[in-house]
Amino acid sequence: MSVIKVTNFQGVDMIESGFSWFGKPLLNVFCFYVDGILIDTGQHRMQKSIIKTLENKKINQILLTHHHEDHTGNAQILSSIHQAPIYANELSMPFITKGFPYRIRFYQWFHLGKIELIKNPLPYLEKFETKNICLEPIYTPGHCQDHYCFLERNKGWLFSGDLYIGNLQVMRNNDEDMTTMIESIIKMLEYDFDVLFCCHHPKITNGKKYLRYKLEYLQEFQQKAIHFYQQGYSVKEIMRKMNKKENWFFKVYTENDIGVDFMVKSALRKVKND
Repeated sequence: MSVIKVTNFQGVDMIESGFSWFGKPLLNVFCFYVDGILIDTGQHRMQKSIIKTLENKKINQILLTHHHEDHTGNAQILSSIHQAPIYANELSMPFITKGFPYRIRFYQWFHLGKIELIKNPLPYLEKFETKNICLEPIYTPGHCQDHYCFLERNKGWLFSGDLYIGNLQVMRNNDEDMTTMIESIIKMLEYDFDVLFCCHHPKITNGKKYLRYKLEYLQEFQQKAIHFYQQGYSVKEIMRKMNKKENWFFKVYTENDIGVDFMVKSALRKVKND
């Protein structure tokens, strides 16, 4: 059963949505509304519910952290309804205006819906300021090459897009790079914040601690994978050495788009590219 839920924390509406034809949603997605700004827009499958949830909000600006379909799925329709400009970073522009350079697989369409192209998005400003908040875009690639976070220094908020998510057990084939992700997390840990407004697993207290845990997890994973690779083991052998098993139902269901093997391969790019 699909779900839509709004929780307010420190003046930020955390809008959680998840689509399912039956049972619990496979993936819940958050977008955030604060002081006239909407950060990300959720999945197209939940369009009617998200439109209704936001119908009485005054949206002045829509900010996108990156191009993925669960973040941009309702940007164009919400922009039209609320007469609000959409802001995206320059790396996202070709994806959201012309289409993704890779095929949207059945599982993505099934759970998230179609891709709706965006008309006339505007490039990021240096800062997005209102009477009460100031959001600073910070480049944080790794999850994908066009990923940004938004930092509110005075409030101690980090709108982290998909930088955090949690301790990954799998990675996508065509987007994610572990070394770059680690570098981006190290970069963000230099800033002061406590609230981690993650688009899948928000941490409203001790957010910096959770992001540090993610860093340590990825660093340990990569170190082990490289260690076994340098001993001459293959990707499959490394997975066995690290006690990581592929979920073959999930592998088939995603048409070989997501897997443990891709996470190992991503970890090894650091030494293979040197």
